[in-house]
Amino acid sequence: MIRRFRLIFLIAYLIGVLALLGVTFTSARSETISLLENQYTESFRTTELIFTNYFQEIQNDLLTLSENETVRTEDDEHFTSFLFADENSFEYNYSAEELRIIQIFKSYLDNHPIANSVYMGRENGSFVRATPRTSPTRYDPRTRPWYTAAMENPGTVQMTVAYPSVTNDDINIAFVITLNDSNNIPYGVIGIDVTLATLSEVLKDQQLLFGGHIEVVDDKDMIIVTPKDENLYTLNKQETNYRQLEQT
Repeated sequence: MIRRFRLIFLIAYLIGVLALLGVTFTSARSETISLLENQYTESFRTTELIFTNYFQEIQNDLLTLSENETVRTEDDEHFTSFLFADENSFEYNYSAEELRIIQIFKSYLDNHPIANSVYMGRENGSFVRATPRTSPTRYDPRTRPWYTAAMENPGTVQMTVAYPSVTNDDINIAFVITLNDSNNIPYGVIGIDVTLATLSEVLKDQQLLFGGHIEVVDDKDMIIVTPKDENLYTLNKQETNYRQLEQT
């Protein structure tokens, strides 16, 4: 009887211990998941705030540049044009008016390291840039994604989808707006570029638990912002459910 009692007590004790361990494991697992959710959610919110402020600053700067009277001049007959440029023989020959605009653009770049380029295209095909192009190949700004995006939505700041540069390996996102005359007719587009690499640098400071990281994927499943250089502007092939940040 005593042995039977001891056996029953031992079984009951073991069941109690196992049950307690199960509760402890389940509780620990639940706490870990909750910790992950909270940390990741906070990281998403922080990242969203960083990019919202980042983009808003660029938009405000773009509006300021677009309202500058020197930049807005409609006398663009002698601005640089690459419509028929020969990269082997092309030489820059800036007019005084264009040089004043270039100086304004350069000054902006010098004081705003988040920007990669400042430029302006005109309806006559001319193209003014803060710095000389990497290679002076034939180039028509009116056919570029940033120009058409602005022309399709005149008078409002537009952010383009990511697009490759013509003369180097940069992948850019452009903030652009039209320049309109007194009759509200567009005669050009001014823009500020940010490279995907520059945007990705922001995420490298975002440390997540268990080696996690944040990536931004566009509607074509291309990874456009990532702390992992090898993933940048590649097709997302992972079966991953990305959390979508609220649109700003």
